[in-house]
Amino acid sequence: MGLDVNLCRYDNLEDAKDMDFEDYETVEENSSINADHLFKIGYLRSSYNDGGIDRVLKNMGLPTLWDIFGADGEEYAFQPDWETALAIAKNVLTLYRSKTKLAAFDVAHNHFTVEREGIYGPRSARGAVEILETYLKKKDEGAFAFSDGNFSALEGDFFLSGFEILAAVVGVNTFDQPCVYIVHRMMDDDWYDEALQITIEMIEWVIAQEDRDHYVLHWSY
Repeated sequence: MGLDVNLCRYDNLEDAKDMDFEDYETVEENSSINADHLFKIGYLRSSYNDGGIDRVLKNMGLPTLWDIFGADGEEYAFQPDWETALAIAKNVLTLYRSKTKLAAFDVAHNHFTVEREGIYGPRSARGAVEILETYLKKKDEGAFAFSDGNFSALEGDFFLSGFEILAAVVGVNTFDQPCVYIVHRMMDDDWYDEALQITIEMIEWVIAQEDRDHYVLHWSY
């Protein structure tokens, strides 16, 4: 699940205001920056997990897609101030490039799983290593080719292809559960850089249209 942002064109803007979504055109074109990128001219997406661009930008102390377009969480269809959005997006890209590319996620017990399965995890470092050894063996057998060995399972989060962890910080997560925050270097920071570039490209595309006032964003939460 995630936040989907679609660019749409209406002949009659009152249809957008009245939530009449029958008569509009959806814009979706490959970007000239990277045609294979998930972001398109007309489509932006941020998943709700730790890898979503909004979560990544927020953790870096930067404005998110919400901030760029001035979304308030109240309207499904709205028309941003495109010039303001362009200025913010360009600033976010500049700030992003100046930042040390760090990210974090929390590791905590899933209380629902604990209650259902009676599983509390290993009680020693050796127990944790044995779990990892089991998954490494499965990886060698080709079990995780679809995910490059990065996935979540009952026992925790696994990164069998490896990545650089810089800190493990004890804290409390958004569910008020004790957790450990794993702080690491971002594994694919170019993806987010290109996502911001494509966001800028989309805004500039709208501004260049003679009928730019007919374009609105459909913003799913």
